Amino acid sequence: MTTSCLFKIDLDPIFEKLTQKCLLAPQSTNPNEPSIIWEDTKFSIYDGSETERLWKLLQYYLDKYDSKNTQFRYHELVINLILANSNIHLPSWLISPYMVDLFISNLFFSKKKTENQN
Repeated sequence: MTTSCLFKIDLDPIFEKLTQKCLLAPQSTNPNEPSIIWEDTKFSIYDGSETERLWKLLQYYLDKYDSKNTQFRYHELVINLILANSNIHLPSWLISPYMVDLFISNLFFSKKKTENQN
């Protein structure tokens, strides 16, 4: 990921592949499942199943590489993949950037509406 950002390489394929791995991972909670190689060592020692670690890694990368600067495009990509390919409920951490913006927008428009009525 760091190399991709350094050379300004599109991160879409990385987020697509990681999301697919999350969706295809067994829903087991066995922490003794065989581990994949983790780029960030904090996830290799995370106490949880392989599936839980994949979702935590996805959350970590989204938090790190997606923001208002990217217009939350990676969040949108992940949400669309989940909705199109599974019946999994969207995790709250995944939609929270949108909720904050929506809340702020609603406050702004309701304040404007109140000002216009006076």
